[in-house]
Amino acid sequence: MVPISGDCIDQGIVDSVLTARRANKHESLRGHMRDQEHVVSSVKQHLAPTRSRSLLGFLGDTPSRMRCRALRLLASTLQWRGNLEAALVELNAAIGIAVMIRDPIEEASALAEAGTYALQDGHFARVEERFRAALGALSSDDLPYLRAALHHQLALALHKQQKSVDEAEKHAASALALRWDPQSRLATAERELLARIRARATGSKTR
Repeated sequence: MVPISGDCIDQGIVDSVLTARRANKHESLRGHMRDQEHVVSSVKQHLAPTRSRSLLGFLGDTPSRMRCRALRLLASTLQWRGNLEAALVELNAAIGIAVMIRDPIEEASALAEAGTYALQDGHFARVEERFRAALGALSSDDLPYLRAALHHQLALALHKQQKSVDEAEKHAASALALRWDPQSRLATAERELLARIRARATGSKTR
């Protein structure tokens, strides 16, 4: 078993880097804090994939929900470092395990994360495919917040591709209905998306 590094190791690296930056004795507290936040972020970005792989080594190869989550964590850290191709490999592995163990929440979550990466790259057809599959994995009794996010992203993908206004509006409305707090930031985002979709529908009819 490979031990997972603790926060004390992170702080040791952080302190070493910051010591080299303190040549100016009049450095402001705000500047020091900003430097520390930057170094902590850089250190964690460097160590995160190692920790994720250590966790996978600890879990072993047996398919399980925990292994799915560890693969998703590894994918997230790889994507954070800009290695999108490797991140998608790990997500596809997580999806495969989720299907094998019949865990729809893990399957939908991994599909949603793959869709989010595609959304960041502007591949809206791939976004649509991933979020459709994620919604298809869930039942109407599964996590409302997850289903709301999936409906929102699918509506957005359809809107960006200028595809079916009716279907895009339906998914945006479903997302809004699933938000438990109508005054929340997320509910506001749903209403804004609905307004954009309806504005496009109105514009199409007046041409």
